[in-house]
Amino acid sequence: MNTCFRRYAAMSLRARRDLALTFIQPLVYLALFGPLFVTTMKMSQRATAATGYSLYITGLSIQMAMTIGAFAGLTIILEYRLGILERIWSTPLTGSKMMAGRIARDVVMMMMPILVVFIIGLVLGTRPSPLGLATYFVTVLGTGATFDGVSYAVALRTKSEAALSAIFNLILLPILLLSGIMLPMSFAPHWIATAAHVNPLWYLVQGARNQFSVLGLVAAAPWSWAVAIVMSAAAFGWASHEFNKRR
Repeated sequence: MNTCFRRYAAMSLRARRDLALTFIQPLVYLALFGPLFVTTMKMSQRATAATGYSLYITGLSIQMAMTIGAFAGLTIILEYRLGILERIWSTPLTGSKMMAGRIARDVVMMMMPILVVFIIGLVLGTRPSPLGLATYFVTVLGTGATFDGVSYAVALRTKSEAALSAIFNLILLPILLLSGIMLPMSFAPHWIATAAHVNPLWYLVQGARNQFSVLGLVAAAPWSWAVAIVMSAAAFGWASHEFNKRR
């Protein structure tokens, strides 16, 4: 795992242009949609600017982990086309070690722009509690590891950039809308708010937001921890299985 992590982390750090681009989109979202979201919260729920930004920063961080992780599988498809995977499959390296190293690298890299957004949130007035900070990182890391693992599993099964992109372009928007990231489900019709409970990401968003500034433990937080751990473990297991099956 350590060897895989160091190898892929070094490759990511050498791709400076791609690394820089990962910072641009969240900053654009923060600059353009952030004030709109906060103003909406002020008008509809009489929230303060700090509360509005705490709701937005937590949601945006989970969204970033989701979208960055969803297309991680494109890299392993490229390695398959270049014959790199064939050489790896001829070694004793197991799928669990391979996926652990790759997912760990991806999660570390995706946390860099997310931490920038989090720090900007602190400047804008957000103040997380200790439990809120822990829940924030558990949900963000769990989301990133989940979508990363699923992306690798889909990539190893399809071996097609077009198929991977089509699948995630199809599912990301419904998942995003039903998670309440863009707008709280309290604004949605009853049937949409009910359907949101089927979306695991909804529990992560609720836990991160409800716990963020609260000192005591809120009911939604343990659910978000449990869902994050179960999802990321299931995604890791699926990706490892697909890697071993393709030997």
